[in-house]
Amino acid sequence: VDLLLAANADPNLRNDTRAPILNVMNNENPPTRLRMLKSLLQHGVALEARDGEGNTALLLAAWRVDKDALALLLANKADVNAQRKDGFSALHALASFQNRDVKP
Repeated sequence: VDLLLAANADPNLRNDTRAPILNVMNNENPPTRLRMLKSLLQHGVALEARDGEGNTALLLAAWRVDKDALALLLANKADVNAQRKDGFSALHALASFQNRDVKP
């Protein structure tokens, strides 16, 4: 990812399902995902880009209970009140995992 971004790859392109790169990279393992997220943020990725369901990177990080990604996205001013088309927010996602370790 870093090599392509350094060669001026557009971090805001979408795939054929209209998913932004921040949402596509959710399939990566946590350390790789965090490294990619940092790099994409440094290269001007659209932080509030949404997929077809209305998910932003922050919403997906909340569903994964990915504390490191949440902290990085919030530090970069991700919209903490963003909601999917069905009305769910990051707070809804974290509240649904009340028995999981979500301490800062």
